[in-house]
Amino acid sequence: MKIQVTKQKNNSQLVLIPVEGAQTVSVIYFVKAGSRMENLKNNGIAHFTEHMMFKGTKKRPDAFNISCEADGLGAYVNAATDRENTYYYIKSAGEHLSKSIDLLSDLVLNSKFDETEIEKEKGVIVEEIKMYKDNPSWHIGDLYDGLVYANATLGLPIAGEEKTVRAFNRGTFTNYFDDYYSAPNTYLIIAGNLKNENGLGEEYLSGFKEGRQINKPEILPLQDQPRLIFEERDIQQAHLQIGVPGIPFTDKRRLAAKILSIILGGNMSSRLFMELREKRGLAYAVSTRSENLSDAGQMTTMAGVRKEKAEEALQLILKEYDNVYKNVTQAELTRAKEYYKGILSISMEDISNLAINAAIQLYYTGDTLDINQIKKEIDKVSLDEVRQVAKDLFLREKLNLAIIGPYNSSKMFDKILEI
Repeated sequence: MKIQVTKQKNNSQLVLIPVEGAQTVSVIYFVKAGSRMENLKNNGIAHFTEHMMFKGTKKRPDAFNISCEADGLGAYVNAATDRENTYYYIKSAGEHLSKSIDLLSDLVLNSKFDETEIEKEKGVIVEEIKMYKDNPSWHIGDLYDGLVYANATLGLPIAGEEKTVRAFNRGTFTNYFDDYYSAPNTYLIIAGNLKNENGLGEEYLSGFKEGRQINKPEILPLQDQPRLIFEERDIQQAHLQIGVPGIPFTDKRRLAAKILSIILGGNMSSRLFMELREKRGLAYAVSTRSENLSDAGQMTTMAGVRKEKAEEALQLILKEYDNVYKNVTQAELTRAKEYYKGILSISMEDISNLAINAAIQLYYTGDTLDINQIKKEIDKVSLDEVRQVAKDLFLREKLNLAIIGPYNSSKMFDKILEI
């Protein structure tokens, strides 16, 4: 599999990923526009814009027409908004590439941003925001990010707030679209069966205006003491997220950090899964992950635990954070590497995931590695590198903790963090 990246005359980029034997093809528009590019007044506009792309164009006047056309192709079409990007994708049988790319391109380039549809969709998004807030296992992530990235746009919720969403008008959308949906901020990735590609990618990318590139991200504040945010709720469990600042995507330690997260809480044999769930029965769900952004990252553990056992669970997590650099073993490293390579292979069997992975690499590094190259890089990670990244990251003064639970005070959690 050879990944071909071509910069277009308007500074957009075309990525072609032929997959031998594939019967399907995925088309993805990846735009450098996410919640991080917002402010307090327009928070939620990236996500709302994503919704509006499916509400009608001149050629396809409404959501019903769009859905009927996609269904008639046997295609799956969707989109997602993140902190630093938004992407739109359609997956179909290879013989429908010309029709599916025309459909997706029309949606991304030619949304009407109809005022009636905007007003109607406000209700949909407000209910989505309420849904996230009502579910503690989802809301804990927004709470944690607001703590870690306080006074920075990275801390804004991706879906926005009800107040900002209800204030949007058509001009909010057209201004945002003109600022960010430009050629230099756009990749078009076509992966899978490329038999019928025949220059279609270049043709549709030419529809993007040259525009401007996104600004450099804001400088994030440094942390020199532990931080805590607490939200009292009358619920049966305590939901917690605890962690430390992590590794940016371009940091050479990124893979070591990912492997460390797997060892701690990334699978069923991981330390925290075994300790909190299997040995002590404190939690149903517990996991550790390493998140990587352009200039920031987070290493965090999330768990939903019995409300009377939250303090015990936190102490066990901190014990692993404190000691893993001293006692991580070669056997754990080998198992985590094989697990990482395995889930990567499973994920990349899905052509849409293959395309999104290429876009993310290109966005953050300016280059792309195929799956075999990534696996070779994983194999190079040494035990000493994992130990060192654990020692570098898990510092008590860098701890952040978000808690949602049925407590009338955060005092016991203050004590754990030594605040």
